[in-house]
Amino acid sequence: MEINFTIVLLGITAFAIFMAIFFVMRSMNLFGEKNSTISDSKEIDRLRDENVLLKDQVAFYQMHKDRVEFKVADLEKTIKSLEDKRKNLEETKVKLEDLNRQKDELFASIVHDIKNPVSTIRSFVNLLKSYDLTSKEQSNIMQSILSTSSRIYKLVEEVSRVISDDKNINKTNLDFDQLNDVVESIFSNYEVIAKSKNIKFEKNLDRNLPLIMFDQIKLEQVIDNLISNAVKYSPKETKVVVQTFQNEDYVVCEVKDTGYGLSQEEIIKAFEKGVVLNNKPKGEDESTGDGLWIVKKIVEQHKGRVWVKSKLGSGSTFAFKLPIKNEEEIEIKKGL
Repeated sequence: MEINFTIVLLGITAFAIFMAIFFVMRSMNLFGEKNSTISDSKEIDRLRDENVLLKDQVAFYQMHKDRVEFKVADLEKTIKSLEDKRKNLEETKVKLEDLNRQKDELFASIVHDIKNPVSTIRSFVNLLKSYDLTSKEQSNIMQSILSTSSRIYKLVEEVSRVISDDKNINKTNLDFDQLNDVVESIFSNYEVIAKSKNIKFEKNLDRNLPLIMFDQIKLEQVIDNLISNAVKYSPKETKVVVQTFQNEDYVVCEVKDTGYGLSQEEIIKAFEKGVVLNNKPKGEDESTGDGLWIVKKIVEQHKGRVWVKSKLGSGSTFAFKLPIKNEEEIEIKKGL
């Protein structure tokens, strides 16, 4: 009985140990290979489905990305086109503003220089009415009136040219000519007026001056402004001298007077637009202050320079110089 009990006890113990080992091995999944394979297969199928879905989504987003990039590129082209148009409009606006400014300045110049010869003609007519003139003096006055009238006609033609040709508002019609011829012509117009004021009116012209290139109409404006100012604004029994000479590579024209002179402040501002100098005696025509500004603009258009030397109470010297040779002259000679 004891032996059988022992055998039974050992058998129970062995069974218990076997069951314990079985559950331990089961907990370690040593018997789950089949279930694990099934589970992995399902996971792979799920991942494959997700991969396909992701690929579809990538393709969808890529298509939208391409559309967006195309729209962005199209918008950039549109923006660039609009910017170019805006830039062109701004440039056109600047050109138009500059063109209007040039036109306004040119009309101011021409109106001023029409007023000058008209005033001169009026002075001539007053002389004919007020003085006992010789037949020669009367003839000189009539000739001066005719010459001055021709200048007015030329200026009116210039206005017509500007109105019909916006592109060449400030065009200078350069040609080879003798500066002395223009000086002589303008000088003779003021001889009788100078005489009526007992002004000693002289000219000292260098007869060896070379021919230079200039616009005759514009240079007549320059010389007329300078001589007219000297004669009109100098007091009676003073002196006005007009002279020309060559200085290195330039031809120089000076108009000297022994009149009122200018202050240092007036000298600095003399050639500014709208500046009226204080040396004008009472009773003279109203001044717009544009005459010397016009002189400066025209001379600079000819690549020259203008200046004034003066001392208050001791008279003034207004002068300009023009180059004997300039780029346009060189080009003309090359063409020949």
